[in-house]
Amino acid sequence: MAGVSGRWAAASAMDCPRKFHTATLLPSGAVLVVGGTSVRGDLASVELFDATMNRWLGACPLDTARSHHSATLLGNGCVLVAGGFSGKAQRTAELYDPIADRWWAADSMATAQGLHCATLLDDGQVLVTGGCDLETDSTSGGADIYDPAANLWRHTRAPASGRDYRTASLLKDRSVMLVGGAGRFGSVAAVELFDRAWNSWRDGPPLQARRLRHTATVMSDGRVLVAAGDDGSSNYVPSAELYDPVTHRWNAAGSLSSAREYCTATLLPHDRVLIVGGDGSAGRLASAELYDAEINAWRCAGSMVEARYLHTATRLHDGRVLVAGGVGTHGALKSVEQFCLTATQ
Repeated sequence: MAGVSGRWAAASAMDCPRKFHTATLLPSGAVLVVGGTSVRGDLASVELFDATMNRWLGACPLDTARSHHSATLLGNGCVLVAGGFSGKAQRTAELYDPIADRWWAADSMATAQGLHCATLLDDGQVLVTGGCDLETDSTSGGADIYDPAANLWRHTRAPASGRDYRTASLLKDRSVMLVGGAGRFGSVAAVELFDRAWNSWRDGPPLQARRLRHTATVMSDGRVLVAAGDDGSSNYVPSAELYDPVTHRWNAAGSLSSAREYCTATLLPHDRVLIVGGDGSAGRLASAELYDAEINAWRCAGSMVEARYLHTATRLHDGRVLVAGGVGTHGALKSVEQFCLTATQ
C-alpha cells in the first residue's frame, strides 16, 4: 500500500533570529513574518518570504515592537496584529496592508495581554480569548471581538475559566472550541465551546488527558486532532486524541514516537497532520511526525537540520511547509527549512 513520507531542505535564512513571532500566509502566496524576540529584545522588524523566488524581502516595520502577539489574516487581505509583549503587555493592535506595505493603527483592546488566541470567525470578525500579563503573572479570563468594518473591539461573554497555553479552533458548525491549557490551579482537560449566534459559552466533553502547550488541528471532515503538550507537571504528553463533532466524544489517536511541547501542527492533503520539532525530555527536537487519519496512525517524517521549538510552520500554496526561526541549541534561530511530501511504497 502506498504511503507518504517527506524530505527536508534548507531555505534562505531570515534577516534576524527570532522566537515568539508569527507567520501568516498572504493571498499572494508570500509569508509575512512579524516581530518576535531575540537577543536584542522584542522586535519591530517584519520580513516577507517570496515563495516563488525562495528568498526573504524586507517589509515595513511595526509601529510597536512585540512578541507573543497574534496575527490574523482578514477577509480584506489585511493582517491584524494584536497585543503581545513589548517590555510589558500591550493593548495596541496594528493592521498591515500587503499591497501598500504599510501598517495602520487599529483600535486597541480593552485588556493588555499576550499569549492569547485569535480566531477568525465565519463572519470575518476576530475572537480573542485568554492570554496573560507576564508582569503581573495574571491570566486574562476575558473575550473580545474585533470588527474590521468598524475597526472596533467589543467585549463578549467570557469563558468560564481563564487559561493560557490552550488552543482555540473554529469548527465546521461555526462554534469556537477552547481546549486544555493552564488555569489558576494548573493544567486542565476542560473544553469550552463558544456559540457565535448567542455569544455564549458552554462546556464541551473534556479531553482524555490534561495538557497545555499542545496543538489542535481541524481536519477537512470536521474532526479535531489534539496532540502532544505537557500535563502541567513537567511530564510531556505523547498521546493524541480526536474530537468527533457527530458523537461529541474524544477518541484515542495513537501516540507520537517522541513526546513534545511547543511543536507545530500543519494540516496537509488527505487529512494528514505534520508535527514538527518542539521541546522534549531530551531537549530540543529536530524530528517530525506525520499523522494519517485514514489509518489513525503516526509515522516518521524525517528530521530537520536544526532542532528547534517556538518556531512557526506555514503551508505554502505549492504544498511545501516553511519552518522558520524558533529556539535552537544556542538560542534564537534565523535559519529556515522546508518540508515536501513524497510518496512511498
